[in-house]
Amino acid sequence: MTASSFGSPSPRTARSRIPGRKSGSGRQAGISQLPLFSLPAQRPLMCNVFFALGPDATAKAQCASLLQSLRSERIALEKPVEVDRLHVSLCNIGGFFDQIPREHLPAARYAAAHVRIDPFTVSFDQLHSAKGHMLLRPSDGAPALYAFQEALTKALIGAGMRRWMTWKFRPHLTLCYDAGAVPERSVAPVTWTVRDFVLIESLYGRHRHIERGRWALQP
Repeated sequence: MTASSFGSPSPRTARSRIPGRKSGSGRQAGISQLPLFSLPAQRPLMCNVFFALGPDATAKAQCASLLQSLRSERIALEKPVEVDRLHVSLCNIGGFFDQIPREHLPAARYAAAHVRIDPFTVSFDQLHSAKGHMLLRPSDGAPALYAFQEALTKALIGAGMRRWMTWKFRPHLTLCYDAGAVPERSVAPVTWTVRDFVLIESLYGRHRHIERGRWALQP
């Protein structure tokens, strides 16, 4: 499941007016002033919560092999996604400052527990670059993946989470966040059988995913 930064206000010096002192006069004899500093506000941590699929060990090795092949072509790959964070995003259910609303995760878990679908196979074999990101997309239309995502979406709507769902589903696997442009082309497929899915809290700017739930696929 493929981040923003927010600056803190700079400290400011507050000067009080002294009777008899002219504005801009510099210093008044016999009287000294200490600047008053306001402490910078703590920068809020922003997180994103979403459901995702994670590749298995074989698929992760296939991703590593593909990246190595691209490097041999002298394609710039400045920020490859860490192996443990490779994922296919399914449903984004909210971005938050500081903390997630108390009722949010229980509702998401309730929905996930009521999804019923058999395990299925996914294959990503089309290399694509967009806005500096290097992605893999499926060439076969991924009908089983779309069916699963639709089932999860319906379960989330039934759990009252419609207003949190913010983007259209376009299945992809992000390999790198800062890469040179490449023409779209076919590559050796990254393939695995989907047997479970996860709920992830992604901490922006921390390169960290926190797993908030995992569910096995079942009919």
